[in-house]
Amino acid sequence: MSSMRPKDDAIGFRVPSALKRALEAAAEAEHRSLGQLCTVALMEYLEKRGEWPIGTRGSRAARRPGARRGAKRA
Repeated sequence: MSSMRPKDDAIGFRVPSALKRALEAAAEAEHRSLGQLCTVALMEYLEKRGEWPIGTRGSRAARRPGARRGAKRA
């Protein structure tokens, strides 16, 4: 897993209560806070898509601005 960067922003969103309970149980089992578990899960998701860490080969941020994935160049 990539190194953690300082946390300097927040995200707030609603989830089904069953998902929240499952996340809380997983966090407790891993001795993490709910926020830490969500951060790890989101980073792993982006890593699998090749979009994390930012600026690495294949990440959207590493491509030229305005470029779409799979778009052909003129």
